Amino acid sequence: MSALNYQDVENALLHFRIGRRVILDRILEIISGNSEIRDPVLLLSRLFIRLKSADSIVEKINRKKLPVQNAADIPRVVTDIIGMRIIAQNKTELKLLDHLLSTAFIVKARVDHARDTNGF
Repeated sequence: MSALNYQDVENALLHFRIGRRVILDRILEIISGNSEIRDPVLLLSRLFIRLKSADSIVEKINRKKLPVQNAADIPRVVTDIIGMRIIAQNKTELKLLDHLLSTAFIVKARVDHARDTNGF
């Protein structure tokens, strides 16, 4: 890892920055073009896409002792460079979104943070 510096990591992230915009555009198409989504504007207001920072990537590589010799290795070993969160209003919307996004993208992992609304 010592041969890898932050500028190398930043350079490796460039195509992910471009890809984030492509992903966002595709999600906008999917959501706005689907008649089953009751309120696409509200849903889009609950959409968050993040790109892991170079600092965070270097920290993760060091902490987990990931096998990275150069910047080209980063996408292979750091699988959460881009992350997305959409807050669904209900299970029906969640299932629809899961289907739509799984059809359009390769989903590496998903986490359902459903809340028990009885306590809120």
